[in-house]
Amino acid sequence: MNSTRPLFKNRKAAVVVLFALLLPVLLVIFGFTIDYANMQRVRAESQVIADLSAKTACNVLSTTNDTLAAANAAKVVASGNTIAGTAHQLRDQDIEFGNAVQNGSGGWDFSSGGTPYNSVRVMIKRDATTPDGGVNLFFGALYGQPNFDLEQTATASFRELDICLVLDRSGSMKRPAVGTLTSAEWLARVDLPPQPDSRFVAVLDAVDVFVTALATTANPEQLAGVTYASDATLDESITFTHSNVTTAFRDYSLNPMYGGTETKKGIEEARKHLEAIASGRDQIIVLLTDGTYDGGNPFDEAAKCADKGIQVYTISFGDDANQADMQQIAASGNGEHYHASDPAELSSVFKRLAGDFTILID
Repeated sequence: MNSTRPLFKNRKAAVVVLFALLLPVLLVIFGFTIDYANMQRVRAESQVIADLSAKTACNVLSTTNDTLAAANAAKVVASGNTIAGTAHQLRDQDIEFGNAVQNGSGGWDFSSGGTPYNSVRVMIKRDATTPDGGVNLFFGALYGQPNFDLEQTATASFRELDICLVLDRSGSMKRPAVGTLTSAEWLARVDLPPQPDSRFVAVLDAVDVFVTALATTANPEQLAGVTYASDATLDESITFTHSNVTTAFRDYSLNPMYGGTETKKGIEEARKHLEAIASGRDQIIVLLTDGTYDGGNPFDEAAKCADKGIQVYTISFGDDANQADMQQIAASGNGEHYHASDPAELSSVFKRLAGDFTILID
C-alpha cells in the first residue's frame, strides 16, 4: 500500500506543475475572450452612433441645405453618446457631404464631394491619430495589445420623393381641435363650413407648415393631394407647385363637410395616382384622420401599397383618433405612425416629417 504513495504524490506534483505552466496560457485565452466580446459590443455601439449621427445630419441638410448646421447636428448626437465610457467627439474630417445615386443592383453609390449634396457620411474612429486614442482593452497587456483601433461608418441620404397627402374630411373634422362642444353648440355648426377652431382648419395650417419646410429641402419633392370621407377624391395631381395642393385643400373649408371615414378609399385613391404616374422617384403616402375607419379594410390596402413600393405614413390627430388602427396601417404600409393631441403638436409632426424622409444607405 505504501509503495503507491510516492507515485500518487508524483502525479499530484506533476498536475500542479502542469497547471502552473498552463495558467498564463489560460489567462491569456480568458482575457482575449473577454476583450473580444467587449470589442464586438463597442463596435455595435459605435455603429449605432454613426447611424444616428448620419441620419440626423442628413435631416438637417435636407431642411436647411446648410452643411455647417448639419455637421454640428452630427457632432451633438455623437457627443451625447459614449464609446467605452468616453463621450465621442466627431472631427470635421469625420463628416463627409456628397451625392448618392441608386445603382442598378438596388444599392447606392456615394460620391464624396459630389453635388448636389443629398447625403452625409459619418465615420466613428478611434486610433492613435484621434484625440482619445484607441479603445482600451481589459486584458490587452497579457498578450501585448493594450488597445484596438475602431472605425465604423454610416451614410444617410434623402430621397427624391413623390408625396401624396391623404386628409380626412369627414363630418367630425368640423369639431374643435381643442375642447368639446355641447349638443346645442354642435347642432348650431353642423351645417356650417369648418370654423377657425376646427380640426380641419388646424390640419390645413399644419399642412402649410409641411409645405414651407419642404420648400427648404435640397431636393425638390413632388406633392399630390387626396381627401376622403364616405368617398375619396384626387384634389390635386402630383406637382412641384405645392401651393396648388394647399389651395385645393382650403377650398373644402368654404363649404360644410359631411360623411364617414372611408380610410381604405383614401389610401386606394392615392395608390392608384402614384402608380399611374410611375415617376421612378420614391413614393410616400401621408394619411391623416381624427377618428376610426369605416367600410373596407385599410390594412390590406396599405399592404398593397407596400407591395408596390409605396410607403404609408400615418398621423392620428386628437383624442378621438384610433391610434392602434393608424399604427397598424403604418406597419402594413412599411411606414411610421405619428400622433398629435393638439394643433401645436400636429404642426410639429408635419415639420418633422418634412425632414424625416431620409434613409441609411450604407
